[in-house]
Amino acid sequence: MRTCVRTAIVASIFVLLSSRSTGQSNSDQALLDKIPAVSGHEQALSNALADALKDIHPTTDNLANVYVTVGSGAPHRLIATAIDEPGYVVSEITADGYMRVQRLPQAAPNPVFDALNFAQPVIVITRSGKQVSGVFAGLSVHLSPGRPNPPKMNQVEELYLDIGARSWGEVREPGIDLLDPVASRQGVIPLGDSGRAGPGAGERTECEALVRLLKRIRESKAGASRRRRASLHFLAGLPGQIQSALCGNQSGAPEPRWAL
Repeated sequence: MRTCVRTAIVASIFVLLSSRSTGQSNSDQALLDKIPAVSGHEQALSNALADALKDIHPTTDNLANVYVTVGSGAPHRLIATAIDEPGYVVSEITADGYMRVQRLPQAAPNPVFDALNFAQPVIVITRSGKQVSGVFAGLSVHLSPGRPNPPKMNQVEELYLDIGARSWGEVREPGIDLLDPVASRQGVIPLGDSGRAGPGAGERTECEALVRLLKRIRESKAGASRRRRASLHFLAGLPGQIQSALCGNQSGAPEPRWAL
C-alpha cells in the first residue's frame, strides 16, 4: 500500500511537470526562475513562493523555509525541495575598484563551476535588496597565447568582479558590502519546450512541481475524507532544515513515514 501511494504521488508530479498548459503557471515559474537565491540568502524567493501559495495558507520562518500541510491524519508523508542556488559572496573590495569572491556554499556543485562563470554577467544583491549589475573579468583569447604561464582562469581565487568602479569608494556607493551575495544575472533559462539550464535549475524545477501539485490538490474535488486519513507535509527551504525534518527533529513536526 505504501509503495502504491508513493508511486501515485511521484507520477502526479511528473504529470504536472509535463503539462505546463496555463499561462498563469508559466508566468509564475518565469518569475521564480529570475529571483536570485544564493545559499543563505533565499528570503526573496521564499516570499515569492509564499505569495504563490497564499490561498493555501503557507507557514514561513526566519530561515526562509516555506511549509504547507494538507490533511490531519496519519501516516505522515513529507515532500521537500531545496530552494537555494550555488553562487558567491563578496570577500574583498580592492583599492582599484574590483571585488574578490568566495563560493557559497564553499564546495563547488561541479568541477567547472568557477570556470563557467569567467566573463559572465552577474548581479550583486545589497543589504537593502538592490541589484547591482557586474561581470566577472575574463582573459583575452587573443593576448593570452603570447603570455608566459598565463592564469588558467578555472579557480575561484582568479575571479575578479567588475561593476565599472575605479576605487573602493565607488564600489561602496551603491551599498555593496562584504558578504553580499553574487548571483548569475540570467538566472535559470528555458531550453527548448521543456528543458532548463542555469545555477539551481533542478531546485527551481522541484519548486514548480510542489507549487503546481499543491494548487492541484487544493482545486481537487477528490474528497476531504481522503485528506483526513493521511497528512502530506510540504517543505521548500534550506537543505539542512530538510535533513532535520527527515530525521523528525523539526520542532512541532511529526516524523514522516517516508519522504520524497
